[in-house]
Amino acid sequence: PAEDLENLIAHLTRYAVPVRKKLGVERLGICLWLAPAVADHLISDRIELVRLRRALDERGLEVVSLNGTGGGKRQETPGPDWAKPERYRYTMALARILAFLLPDDVQYGSISTIPIGWRREWPADLQAIANRRLERLARELRGLYSVTGKVIRVGFEPWPGCVIETTQQALERVGDIDP
Repeated sequence: PAEDLENLIAHLTRYAVPVRKKLGVERLGICLWLAPAVADHLISDRIELVRLRRALDERGLEVVSLNGTGGGKRQETPGPDWAKPERYRYTMALARILAFLLPDDVQYGSISTIPIGWRREWPADLQAIANRRLERLARELRGLYSVTGKVIRVGFEPWPGCVIETTQQALERVGDIDP
């Protein structure tokens, strides 16, 4: 994790490149965690997004997955829940970034996200709001595919104490939105 693009690129050099070299591979697939501020920066400045892709290419790294939990430093707590508009905006920004970063020969990418919200604070009205945001996300991801040819999937990480703790709960809560 890094809170800005400079540190992100430095972390790639410091941690991911030695692993790639130790494995003796030309390319290493990695999952990135982008802080919400970094994601906003990359979406608002295409030059910086190109810079990140070049930095990945130069280091023999490729991104096919993003961690979209969006918590603070070291992700001790998840970011906003799916009833809040910030969650949708952050996830959609990640989807656009990932579609750009995916290697040319890769069609599928994935983003992990929080399991809807915290169960103890999750009445039916919040679930309805979250469902509308998720339906919008599904539409936007289909639109992104029609423009880029890249399929971006969003997966919900089950966490204890959250709305989705199990696969069965995931099917019940989001299975009908978009498989």
